[in-house]
Amino acid sequence: MGDIPTLKISIIKGLELSNNLIAEWKRIQKNNINLSSPFFCPEFTYAISLHREDSYIAILERENKILGFFPFHKDDLGNGSPIGFGISDYHGIIIGENDKFNILTLLKDCNIKKWRFDHQIASQSNFLEFSCKTCDSPTINLQNGYDQYLIKQRHQSKVISKTEKQIRRLEQDFGTISFALNVNNNIFFKTLFNWKTKHLQKIGKRHKLNIGWVIETMEYLRKNNSVDFSGMLSVLMVEDKPISIEFGISSHTTLHGWVSSYDLKFQKYSPGLIMQLRIIQNTDKKIIDLGKTMYHYKERFMNNTNKVLEGFINI
Repeated sequence: MGDIPTLKISIIKGLELSNNLIAEWKRIQKNNINLSSPFFCPEFTYAISLHREDSYIAILERENKILGFFPFHKDDLGNGSPIGFGISDYHGIIIGENDKFNILTLLKDCNIKKWRFDHQIASQSNFLEFSCKTCDSPTINLQNGYDQYLIKQRHQSKVISKTEKQIRRLEQDFGTISFALNVNNNIFFKTLFNWKTKHLQKIGKRHKLNIGWVIETMEYLRKNNSVDFSGMLSVLMVEDKPISIEFGISSHTTLHGWVSSYDLKFQKYSPGLIMQLRIIQNTDKKIIDLGKTMYHYKERFMNNTNKVLEGFINI
């Protein structure tokens, strides 16, 4: 790493991200397949910055050319973390796949004394020596279309046939099921978070959904709707009543499920599995990212994984 050419580092506040810088950011992101997650989109960093004042972006330049972007949070003591830490499911530097950088030098230039990460993409190998754990983040690859996915999954898992059976049971007992991949409905959005909060409280699990900047950021992202970045509120209904809702965000190629929940009265019909199947069947994205932590339902639907790292860097 000692032979890596020196980078010029300029630091701006997250809200100072201009249209020209966004265009450069998107150019770099689209040319690096490892950065396809919507968490690496400039729209995500900007949304976080609207609701957290401790949001910064380091602009990496070499020979008067922008090489990359490093979005982060930092407090007065020099403690740093990736942008959106706590709710972001991927961390990393927005840089070309083959472009080199020294992470220790970069952190020093940003006046960061301690850096923590728990969703760092393993493809940025600079972080490997500082990691204490490597995790799988399960994904569903639909590059060859749903029909090909269906054929392979039927050989590997019974989840689709079992879910189809649950759909028939549910319709027999309650009526017609309908599904919307993306709706702009504030009532459904609030219903989702009410369900999720009650579920987490019931099992005694800590959560961040009552933190101001978290819910405000998600509410802001819900209203985004463009080809490169969009909030996605998916709803599964029986006789026009919601029984399962999921909120996610999407990039040009990837849909990332973020917050999902369901009406507990329908628990025996597996509404979460039905929701997941309907999303797979209806999305036009090539990748569905299920997020880190290998829950059983993810194992049954997934056909690929991404590696992410957890660790600390002390300067």
